[in-house]
Amino acid sequence: MNAWKTVLLCTLLVMVATPMFAQATDKAPQIVFRFVEGNDMFYVPWNGNGTALDSLCRMIKPAALDKGSVKVDGYSDTRKLSMIRCNRVKSELITRKGLQEEHFTTTNNVGEWNGLKNVVFVTLPLLNQLEAEKRQDAPVQMDKSTLTDTQKQPEMVAAPQEETASHTATPSNEVKQTETASSRTTKTDYGTFSLRTNLLRWATLTPDLGIEWRINRNWSIQVNGTWTSWSWDDKNRRYALWEISPEVRYYLGTQKRGYLGVMYHVGEFNYKLSDTGKQGNLMGGGITGGYLLKLNRALNLDFSLGIGCTHAEYDKYTVIDGVNVKHGKADKNYWGVNHAGISLIWTIF
Repeated sequence: MNAWKTVLLCTLLVMVATPMFAQATDKAPQIVFRFVEGNDMFYVPWNGNGTALDSLCRMIKPAALDKGSVKVDGYSDTRKLSMIRCNRVKSELITRKGLQEEHFTTTNNVGEWNGLKNVVFVTLPLLNQLEAEKRQDAPVQMDKSTLTDTQKQPEMVAAPQEETASHTATPSNEVKQTETASSRTTKTDYGTFSLRTNLLRWATLTPDLGIEWRINRNWSIQVNGTWTSWSWDDKNRRYALWEISPEVRYYLGTQKRGYLGVMYHVGEFNYKLSDTGKQGNLMGGGITGGYLLKLNRALNLDFSLGIGCTHAEYDKYTVIDGVNVKHGKADKNYWGVNHAGISLIWTIF
């Protein structure tokens, strides 16, 4: 009798579980990436994002994806913040797997979904097909404790049918506007044009100003200009300089904070800090490197150092009754640190 009860109970459980299991396969799984409240940066190692991203990259097959097949949905306090976060996640997939903007369909939402906020969902229709095939081949659910680290899947949340239907029913013109805005943000989320000034130059009473054009995520071109002219002690003391320094940079890493560059500088100087003055011109260049420290969405600090050679040709002179009297010419080659900076950067757009 007990055996018949056991068989009957198992049969009922199978009948109840089967439709629930089939219904779950009808919904495309979504991978969840979490963000710090109020912050638009995508911290990959934080809160399981790294594991989820690695697993997602292993499952993505770019050649098998159609246009708009990768859905990216963001939920946050504002639509703008949601758009930026979605673009951060898309940028990772573009960098790591070579996807294009045309592969994505982006939706930026205000508020929360199912109690989750400050999140971005990534949905791959291909994953849904694979999950259905796997479940048909192996209907018995495995115990998660027996899986290895490489077999564990990132956190999945089934998308509600109402949300999917509403996204499908979005008018074509609204979809185009959303894709255009998200594409524009993807290209410029690192800033295209910025103003910069070297605080170390200002500390030596040498005004400095520059501009940087970020061509893409990796490459940028910048030009810095410096000018100053001081005299005191009835013009017996002199400190004057102008210099222009162009530089090409290549940004490294996932967050594109570190960089390596090539710098060139040219200018003229007039120093008379003792009895003998030096007036002439300089030129040189070298290799630069540094790191950007993000202060907020618009401001950064740039710590930079350059090593190379600077060549100077100048006249030596003394001042007699207010007149410069030359005492010959000289030239000098300097090898070593020829650039140092702590620059404040203001991203315009």
